[in-house]
Amino acid sequence: MKLISSSSKGKRTNSTSSNNTSRYAASRRQSATNSDSLRNQSSTGRPSSARGQSPSRNQRDGSRRPASNAPSSNGRRNASRNVNNNVSDNARTDGSSRRPPKRKGRGIKVALIIILVVAVLCAGAIVALGFYVDSLETNFPNVWINNIDVSQLSIAETTQRLIDSGFEENAVGIAVTIVFPDETSFTVSGDDVGLSLDAAEAARNAFEFGRSESFFGNAITYANSRISRTDLTNLNTPQMDSSIVSQFADEYAVQFNATLLDNELEITEDSIIIAKGSGFSPASSEDVFDLAISTLMLAVEEHEHITAEYVPAASDADDFVDLSAIFEYVHIDVVSSRFDIESRSVIESVHGRSFDLAEAERMVANATYGETVVIPIYTIEPEYTTEEIEALLFRDVLGQSTTTMTNNANRTRNIELTVEHIADTVLYPGDIFSFNDIVGQRTAARGFQEAMIIADGRFVPGLGGGICQTSSTIFDALLRTTLEVVERRNHRLTVNYLPPGRDATVAWGQTDFRFRNNSDFPVRVEAEINGLELTVRLIGTRLEDYRIEIEGVILSRTNFSVVERITDDLEPGQTYVFSPGMNGVTAEIFQRKYNSDGELISRTSVGISVYNPQQRIIYVGRQPPPVYDPEPPPSEPIPEPPEELPEN
Repeated sequence: MKLISSSSKGKRTNSTSSNNTSRYAASRRQSATNSDSLRNQSSTGRPSSARGQSPSRNQRDGSRRPASNAPSSNGRRNASRNVNNNVSDNARTDGSSRRPPKRKGRGIKVALIIILVVAVLCAGAIVALGFYVDSLETNFPNVWINNIDVSQLSIAETTQRLIDSGFEENAVGIAVTIVFPDETSFTVSGDDVGLSLDAAEAARNAFEFGRSESFFGNAITYANSRISRTDLTNLNTPQMDSSIVSQFADEYAVQFNATLLDNELEITEDSIIIAKGSGFSPASSEDVFDLAISTLMLAVEEHEHITAEYVPAASDADDFVDLSAIFEYVHIDVVSSRFDIESRSVIESVHGRSFDLAEAERMVANATYGETVVIPIYTIEPEYTTEEIEALLFRDVLGQSTTTMTNNANRTRNIELTVEHIADTVLYPGDIFSFNDIVGQRTAARGFQEAMIIADGRFVPGLGGGICQTSSTIFDALLRTTLEVVERRNHRLTVNYLPPGRDATVAWGQTDFRFRNNSDFPVRVEAEINGLELTVRLIGTRLEDYRIEIEGVILSRTNFSVVERITDDLEPGQTYVFSPGMNGVTAEIFQRKYNSDGELISRTSVGISVYNPQQRIIYVGRQPPPVYDPEPPPSEPIPEPPEELPEN
């Protein structure tokens, strides 16, 4: 025999005849009570007997025999006589003549009297039947137990009839098989659980049929039993070790649920595989237990091996799978590698991973049960990987400049000291290069020498003379980059190692040269001296393919003036040019930016530099004064001439 459970509550359809189906339906009303009792047995590990005790005859009489409130026949006659007397008295009092009642009113009264009489007779019959039922010592008519006729038998007779008919032997050799939707199953026999039936308990419970309702209800049930057959099943509290059934139910429910979970979702490197499956909710071990117990009871009744299918309730399609939770699990934000300013290190790149959530929800919603949905997972490449960023560090020469030094030992030494301090200085993104901070104060104790400097618009000896050539060379290299100039001033006089507008003067405690690394990568300042050449390179990372050229525009020129000074250090009429003089210049510098195709992208002004003119100074030997000149002009000694043209 095979049964099908259509829900998690264990509803089944018996594949045998309709008569068997009705008996099975009646048994299901008792199975819930039996299952609860067996579940309690499972929790204690011992079978328990819930055999009910029949109430005594006196108890039944006392509880079911109501006091009679029906009026006696003498009372009815007295009441009728009183009514007639009252009518006669009233008629005599008002002196009216007696008139016969109308025929219509008399018909209604007759009908009411008939109905009343019938009702009284019916009530009396029911009361009489109730008393009769209450006095019965046998089962009701047409009562059967597991196809055994026990009609109108006493409890003792019913017990013997059941034993003689093999009732207690029905628990021997029976078994049930519970099949899950994934074709897994388990089988439990009556012998496995020590199943036994008690004919005496079944007889007592059969005797109670029709006696548990109200006085009138019992009478009506008895009347019905006279007309139709009643099949009683599950009259026994099953004696068995239900813990074995409970163990099977727990084990196979968990196994089935694990199979459901494994088939519902699989996430690979490149896809999400969702098997919409059969649409079942997870199995309930309690429901499996109830189904096994109720099927055992039916197997006892039918005395055969019965197979029942356990079918869990259908799952809610909306709760089939939580795609939002899967998205949170699968999705990985892409991280492009970069140079981090705070940590001053390269941030590791991360390949992104995700899927189209809206499209996935649509695919799952449109899928039918049993269909497999494959949702593609796509990879998001970072803009820059860690290896690429590391390869970019200090890859490009952003700007470079070379200037020529004079052959002056002190001046050259001062420049060498600045190169030693500046070489390999690294500027991280946002850092500011300060010439004075890096080189430090120019003192004799730190090794700086005296050489010509420009002070107050004149060339004079001073400690650290010549270091401005280093700051100017850095500035000239900077003009070929997009790095930001923070502070820069030109000399008061033009210098001979760079064109106007491309120099940068410095003075400790007064004037500094500063620029900021406004790029996303570190910048290294390289400086070196080869012979009389000073070279500065700014090494960094240039992501764009461009080049910058420097354009100098002379806005105006101012001619120098000539000054003659009389001196006795020269022969009369002899001249000496102490300073050749320099013209004043106003110059503007532009950065011309070109793309990889050589097209001009932009032309940006860097600033305007104003240089003062320097006088041309000529010393002239004094001429002999005329006789008549009482006060000749004063003589100016010629200062020690410089070894070379002064420059700062």
